[in-house]
Amino acid sequence: MVTFTKYDPRNEDWSPQGALFVRGSWTVESREEALARAPDLAIRFFGEIFRLYPNLANDATFLRWSEQAEDVFAIFAKPDSGFGVQVDCVLGYLIVWGEGGQAEYGHWHEDPVTPALDHVHRLVSGG
Repeated sequence: MVTFTKYDPRNEDWSPQGALFVRGSWTVESREEALARAPDLAIRFFGEIFRLYPNLANDATFLRWSEQAEDVFAIFAKPDSGFGVQVDCVLGYLIVWGEGGQAEYGHWHEDPVTPALDHVHRLVSGG
């Protein structure tokens, strides 16, 4: 039996859309594989996460979903917490979710990386 973390989209109890993300299949992939297809904003975003919070590199699981195979998903597992990120590689959005819900960051921000990193900081620091 596979155990999913709290904010893992493979967990049907996680998704605000119900069982949406349990359709299709999920594949675990390396950070290198995931970032090879990612747009620049995702490379900058993950680079900053791992620079600011180097311990998160060990907590990250990168996923590829058959229903949106071009997107990059990353789950950062922490005991009873953590957070997730989806990079919409077509639209250039960063979607961050965790305690308190989710938010999307995209072209309507001057630089979507900055508010997405602020969101991660709040999730990591508990504030």
